Amino acid sequence: MKIAILNKYSDIGGAAIASKRLYYALKKQNIDTKFIVQAGKHADIILANSFFRQKKDYFLYAISRALLMPKLKDKKNVFYFDDARFGYDITKLKHLKQADIIHLNWINFGFLSLKSLKKIIQLKKPIVWTFHDMWPLTGGCFHSRGCNKYKTHCDKDCPFLKNSNLAYKIFEQKKQIFKAKNLFPIAISSWMKKLIDSSPLFSNKAQIIGNPIDTDYFKPMNKEKILKELNFEKNKFYIAFIAFNVSNPAKGGKYLIKALKIIQQADNQLFKKIKIIAIGRKKQENFFPKDFPIHYTGYINDEMLMKKYYTISDVFILPSLEENLPLVIQEAMALQTPVIAFPAGGVSDMVKHLKTGYLAKYKDASDLANGIIFMLKNKDKAQQIAKNAREYIIKNYSYDVIASKMINFYKNISQ
Repeated sequence: MKIAILNKYSDIGGAAIASKRLYYALKKQNIDTKFIVQAGKHADIILANSFFRQKKDYFLYAISRALLMPKLKDKKNVFYFDDARFGYDITKLKHLKQADIIHLNWINFGFLSLKSLKKIIQLKKPIVWTFHDMWPLTGGCFHSRGCNKYKTHCDKDCPFLKNSNLAYKIFEQKKQIFKAKNLFPIAISSWMKKLIDSSPLFSNKAQIIGNPIDTDYFKPMNKEKILKELNFEKNKFYIAFIAFNVSNPAKGGKYLIKALKIIQQADNQLFKKIKIIAIGRKKQENFFPKDFPIHYTGYINDEMLMKKYYTISDVFILPSLEENLPLVIQEAMALQTPVIAFPAGGVSDMVKHLKTGYLAKYKDASDLANGIIFMLKNKDKAQQIAKNAREYIIKNYSYDVIASKMINFYKNISQ
């Protein structure tokens, strides 16, 4: 059995990491697997493999954004909508021709167009598609933000667009292409499965198979040793928070700030011991109040360094309002770092309240504060919850578990 895994990037973004981990998990099971990407460093085939091709891709991407801009209600949404206008025709690639199964992942922003998707489906091979967001289900947005028109048909009344029937046209195109009997959707969370199964675009129901994680690599480390190595104080409570784009309302940063202010007022002694580890871009430093004790890491593209920050953290918080199956929660749980999150998307597939983490009430800063206080003041309980979390990740998302599920699925659709 030969598998071709496709993703836009090999190294940038959650879908890239998830795709690469699936590639490694299948290789570990001796499955003949090729990783095909538009851009990156670690893949079998990198389509943008020359300076000229990279410049051409960037030019086409810029053109697509420029053409989309006048149709948007808010220019800030230019990165949250894609019309799949441009893309590669990869149907003549040797590895794609030889593949028994083609496995799509995140294919937007110039990797595959709707036209090139149609050509791939017309190869009549089984096509597996893992959904990392809602784009395959909608008229172009990556998350519908409460709009349910994708369940029937996207139209002119689109939350992202102004006086445009673009969403309608894209949805119509998808309706014609995606009903193919050889297209098999994969949901990485129970939340995503419900969305796919309610969509009129797909003839096949979704199978739930989560993202794999290497639990032999993501395993508990020596906290005291790393505290010393990173020059962090021992007598502090460290709260890790992913701050790649905290100004994005969907990331829920304001709820973390409100929660910390609640703690500051209710238990100032505890608050004085807290230090936030903000993992992300430093240009957003002004997002947090100036009196908050924060360590900014800057952008991290180093898994070992990420492991160290998880390890020294007494709590990892993800207050996002929109998620599918976040890798950062998976990683923190595998490393036995107590997790607090809202039940957004598929988060509750992993975080079971007071069993594998603290699941705060949605958009409730007070309950987020309760979770922080609970984890910091009940060390033994927090450690047991964290231990349960690692066991849960090993049982449900380790390389061997997910690879086995995926291989069985490949075999079933190939018969």
